[in-house]
Amino acid sequence: MMAQYTVTIAGVYNIEVLINGKEIYGSPYKVLAIPGAIEAYQCTAEGEGVQQNTVVDTAVFFTIQARDVFANVITIG
Repeated sequence: MMAQYTVTIAGVYNIEVLINGKEIYGSPYKVLAIPGAIEAYQCTAEGEGVQQNTVVDTAVFFTIQARDVFANVITIG
């Protein structure tokens, strides 16, 4: 038998596996769900470089926060 579930929030989960109401050996299992691939439409930018009326040809800075399809923050890569 096979089961499948898509986790939408990154984090650590405990998964309990039961057969006929009884836990199988080793259950519950600890699982780490990590963010998926970067999805541009979920990313955000902030800082003076993305504000209205930014002067052209001046050095300005901004920060981009990468996120996956479920808006989980991506901190590496």
